[in-house]
Amino acid sequence: KDLLVKIKSVIIFYANLVIKLKLKSIRTLSYSSLKRLLESPKLFLNPIPFKSKYLSTGSLFDAIMTGDVNEKYVILDFIKPKPQHKEYLENTLHCEDEECELEIYNEMGIKKEFKKFVASLPEDYKQLLKEQKKIIVHKEDFDNVMAIIDYVKEEIPDYFQTENDLFQFDDTFDYKDLKFRIMADWIKIDHENRSILVIDVKTSGFLPKFDESITKYGYNLQAVLYMLYFKIKFPEYSVRFEWMVISSSKKEFKLLEMNYFQEMLGEEMLNDAIERYKFHTK
Repeated sequence: KDLLVKIKSVIIFYANLVIKLKLKSIRTLSYSSLKRLLESPKLFLNPIPFKSKYLSTGSLFDAIMTGDVNEKYVILDFIKPKPQHKEYLENTLHCEDEECELEIYNEMGIKKEFKKFVASLPEDYKQLLKEQKKIIVHKEDFDNVMAIIDYVKEEIPDYFQTENDLFQFDDTFDYKDLKFRIMADWIKIDHENRSILVIDVKTSGFLPKFDESITKYGYNLQAVLYMLYFKIKFPEYSVRFEWMVISSSKKEFKLLEMNYFQEMLGEEMLNDAIERYKFHTK
């Protein structure tokens, strides 16, 4: 019995040592990695590739604004697969065995039995994904996003005075002896008034409920991290954060500024994640 206890202790020691060495090997921390660390060190070290079915709309919005559509996307007209089929096929494209596919299947919470679900997948869309190296966007979805952008421009034209604006802003910074990375959708810098507005483009199936998603998915952690970058780089500037939430199904949008409660909670999450990282790597 004593021998089993000793063996268990040794296994735990070396398991923790492996985690510590792997954590130390990760040099730059991002919003997504910090969020995973708050959930568990295992998820932090072994993230499961997973795409939201709404992510493409926000990314497409950014690409149109920056003029990178042709570089990143291919616009095609094809028979749309069911949303769950589409999401599963896109997330399992990298898989080389059934175990990997089953892991994604379980993560998605699909109710249909695995073998029956796989048998129901549309082979034509699966083949299309394999043939295309760029991200596939249905022409109807592209037209919808263009309509949303035109609508936003009509409603708030001042937002689109883009002389000093930055899109898909990617940079790193140091904080509390650690290195962090940000990739912000849209930055509006007003040098005359010494102010910076960080805008993150999100999509939602139901705009009135997006407020609940902010703390549920840790979007305020992302906001605080991005604001911190500009507060450090531009200490004399005021910094604000807004979400531009566009509907995934209608020609609607809303602007939502981060409030005091969300910011305080986001700062607590950031400090907690930093403490956990340092604890596991000390």
